[in-house]
Amino acid sequence: MTDFNLDPITAVIKAIASLATSPIKYQLERNEIVIQLRKKLNLAHDHPPSDFTAVYRYALVEYGADKLVEYEADKLQLLLEVFHQQEIIQAFRQAFEQNNQSILIRKGEDFLDWNILGDRVRELKVDIGKEFIDFQSVFIRVANSTRTPADVIQIQKIDNLKEILGAITNRLLAPQLWNSYVNLHGVEGLVSFEIEDIPNSFGVAEPDDTERQQIRLGQGFRLAYQLPFAGYALLMQGFSSSWVFTRLGKCTDSTLDKKTRYIQERIAVVPAVSWSVPTNTSYLREKVDIGVHRFVLLLSQKPFPEIIQEMIVKETTELSLSALNTLVEYIEDDPSSITLLVTECDIIR
Repeated sequence: MTDFNLDPITAVIKAIASLATSPIKYQLERNEIVIQLRKKLNLAHDHPPSDFTAVYRYALVEYGADKLVEYEADKLQLLLEVFHQQEIIQAFRQAFEQNNQSILIRKGEDFLDWNILGDRVRELKVDIGKEFIDFQSVFIRVANSTRTPADVIQIQKIDNLKEILGAITNRLLAPQLWNSYVNLHGVEGLVSFEIEDIPNSFGVAEPDDTERQQIRLGQGFRLAYQLPFAGYALLMQGFSSSWVFTRLGKCTDSTLDKKTRYIQERIAVVPAVSWSVPTNTSYLREKVDIGVHRFVLLLSQKPFPEIIQEMIVKETTELSLSALNTLVEYIEDDPSSITLLVTECDIIR
């Protein structure tokens, strides 16, 4: 029986969580799980009501049924907690009712910035961006099933919600997801900074309390790596929420075409020894951006494939959402052959 002392969404969460810890979930087909949950919650089987709370409840049931067998109970419980947060619910509700993209963007930014569930998401290695997209798809599907000829205005709001959710994903999730991925899989401690010795300079500040190297604005520096194996290197630099590919050295072979030279300046064949960036004895210089800069060296045992080389040529400024997603997919496709070497510095005045 449904616990009518609970609010409607909490009742759905409780029902799914209860089933998640029961062995019966492995004995039921996905549609049987949906039927059982709907029956327990007294939800109509064929035609959901079109109000927001009803659509959200039905979407949670469908989403929970999809994830019951895919995830262990602890991960599923975490995801249910995420979708139970008032910030997330209100983001969906206000976008649904007011057809206003800026509301969803603002709520999403606030949630990603301060919610403590982020620590648990990283601890359990949950791809929260994928889960937002999965739930979005279910929500749209359920909302579409409520349509009647008299729902023209409501239909416009529902159809536009997919575009709104896509925009929030593009704007907010890609850089955060890449940063989270680097936090989970990056290797620290194998990179140090070689600082340019300039007469009469103010010098270089010592590492701060976070042990992050501080470098004064305009001060040249190199990244000195202790490489765990020989292979192929590609360097990325992140500042604020943007990432770019960084040139490793200068290609002087004039017989090569422009595209090949461009790629060779950003992909290096490296030995399993100490190695510095840039490779031509010059220095990197940060001239305008004050703040924390992050460096990620993708070290691969295999040559970087054509898809990565084409990305390097195309993504000449800030890396796009699709580029960051492609990088994650590329690494996940063969994680044993790729190591991410990570370090940070703080550019100060």
